[in-house]
Amino acid sequence: MTARRGEPAFGAPHRHYARTDSTNTRARELAEALAPHGTVVTAGEQSAGRGRQGRTWTAPPGKALLYSAILRPLDERHLLLPLSVPLAVCEAAESLKPGLECAIKWPNDVWVEGRKLGGILIEARPQDG
Repeated sequence: MTARRGEPAFGAPHRHYARTDSTNTRARELAEALAPHGTVVTAGEQSAGRGRQGRTWTAPPGKALLYSAILRPLDERHLLLPLSVPLAVCEAAESLKPGLECAIKWPNDVWVEGRKLGGILIEARPQDG
């Protein structure tokens, strides 16, 4: 992805935590502190991620890809993110292993061979200004 003139490339800056409660919480804090578009937060372990219906989602060290990103400003192009992101995850997984079949369990889970491969949480906040 090409950066727009004057903007850093997507994925910069990158904040990595060996352990965090939630990459989403860290990203929200960074967004509130005016971190730029494209800021990425990753972690090696997560102790209190947010799942659906208020459930806590944990991930032990080295067992999950834990990733959050800040996109701004949001506009009509981003309305399809809740649908396109799980599809992209399925396409990526299927491209890595011929014959693998992913499924999307509405609204945000990606499943392979009867097991959850991942969950996608997309949040939007009103823009300032």
